[in-house]
Amino acid sequence: MTKTGDRVADYPAEHGFEVTWVTAKDGTRLRVLCAGSVDAPRLLCVHGFPQNAAEWRGLAPLVQGRFRVLMVDLRGYACSDIPASGDYTLGTLAEDLVSVLDALAITGGRPGPAHLVAHDWGAVVAWALVESRPDLVAHHVSVNGPHYGAYSREMRSNPEQLKSSWYTAFFQIPFIERFLASSGAVAIVRTLRGSSARGTFSDEDVELYAGPLRDPARMRAALGYYRAGFPGAVRALLRGKGATDAPKTEPTQVPTIILWGARDEAIRRGVADRMMREVCPSAELRILPDASHWVPDERPDEVARAVLSGLERTGTHASRE
Repeated sequence: MTKTGDRVADYPAEHGFEVTWVTAKDGTRLRVLCAGSVDAPRLLCVHGFPQNAAEWRGLAPLVQGRFRVLMVDLRGYACSDIPASGDYTLGTLAEDLVSVLDALAITGGRPGPAHLVAHDWGAVVAWALVESRPDLVAHHVSVNGPHYGAYSREMRSNPEQLKSSWYTAFFQIPFIERFLASSGAVAIVRTLRGSSARGTFSDEDVELYAGPLRDPARMRAALGYYRAGFPGAVRALLRGKGATDAPKTEPTQVPTIILWGARDEAIRRGVADRMMREVCPSAELRILPDASHWVPDERPDEVARAVLSGLERTGTHASRE
């Protein structure tokens, strides 16, 4: 195993993950880490901000005997390209996931609809995929991540959520990425450690997550999601009013589990309840009373239980290694 000295580049081999590359429609190259048997059903894992595919390295060993696990670095994150197009719209991000599933149709696991687990911003993208291409998703686990429309409507009606979303306006400030990337991305490190259960984020976690964001270009890419994704929410914060209603959609028929850390300081429980009412009334809501926003790092065992439930619910037969 040849090491480069770059933790984000080196850690996949240390964990036994295969590395492959997928080219999105606009030419952006996405790094995908793979684990488990190619004969097993696919599990696509989609990370949030400020993390990357390393977020799932605690989950992979718990499920790779039953799944072909695919962990993608979203565009602009970790080792994936910063898109020359500058496109971070929700439709494009969802198409990136389609590109991953299409490109890895053979080496990415058993053909057919994939299982999907996503957190934070990755969950926003995953909800868009579930709505636009439900044929590609067998089962969906959403971990402390909002459906865009439900989130926007909750901000309009819930002052607590509006207050908790202050950072979406902060991220719109021009050149704020230079401040956030400075001093070893200390602001990101403080956020991770200050809003999680004590001891959740080791020095290794910090290096894997915050390390790439010390580059202002990478930080700008990460903020690009917020700048493209929540303009209505930001206008609402600046005016002190609720966000403009996002278009409502038909409830999804994709089997879904919403896994929610109740101590999330950024996305309140009301968002999960609204998603249950408006987006997926047939879903199962699993509340973790003592978990924060960072459930994949704090409670990978609970995430594993949720994704393995998808095999039972959908009748998928997975290989056992």
